[in-house]
Amino acid sequence: MKASNPSTNSEIYDPGTGAWASGGSTGNTLTDPLLNEIGPALLRPDGSVFALGNYGNSAIYNTRKHRWFTGPTLPLSPQGFQYTAQDGPGALLPSGHVLVAASGMSQGSAFGDEVQDATNNPLLRITNLGSHHVLYSRTHDHSSMAVASEHETSTVFDVPTTQEPGLSHLEVVANGVASEPVTVYVRK
Repeated sequence: MKASNPSTNSEIYDPGTGAWASGGSTGNTLTDPLLNEIGPALLRPDGSVFALGNYGNSAIYNTRKHRWFTGPTLPLSPQGFQYTAQDGPGALLPSGHVLVAASGMSQGSAFGDEVQDATNNPLLRITNLGSHHVLYSRTHDHSSMAVASEHETSTVFDVPTTQEPGLSHLEVVANGVASEPVTVYVRK
C-alpha cells in the first residue's frame, strides 16, 4: 500500500473522547508548507464541508460517507496570478453556497459600519540591506483604488523617522503580492 502524501492528510477531532483520528486524504494540498495557513472551511446545509486551500485548491468532505472529494480551483486573475485564500474569510450564503474573499484582487469584506477591510490598500516596505531591518511606510493619496485595474496607479508615502539610512530595497505590497524590489538610498 502506498503511503499517502502528508500534505493532503486530514484529521478529525472527537470532542467526546478528546482524540484525533485520520480523516483521510483531501486529494488537493490545502495548506502552505511554509506558512501553515489554510483558507476557510465551512459546514454546508447538505452536511458537507467546503475547505479552501492556500494555493486556490479546494476539497469537499462528505460527513455522511466520511470521504473527501476534489473541489473546484479558484480562477486566475486577469493578470494570470492564481487567486489564493490563506487566512481568508468565508461566509455561508442562505443558498448553501460558500462566498470567499480570495487574496489577489478584492476589496476584502465589509461588516456594516464596523469594518471595511479592503485588501488592496498599498503598503510600502523598506528593507535596509545592511541590517535587514524591515519597516513599513504610511501610504496615502492613492491615484486609484480600483480592483484589478490595468491602468498605472500611484500613491504617496511617508518614510518613518525610525528608518535607518543607507542602501535599501523598496517594495510596494498590495493584496499580499509584493512588487519587484527597487534599490534606493535612504537619507536622514
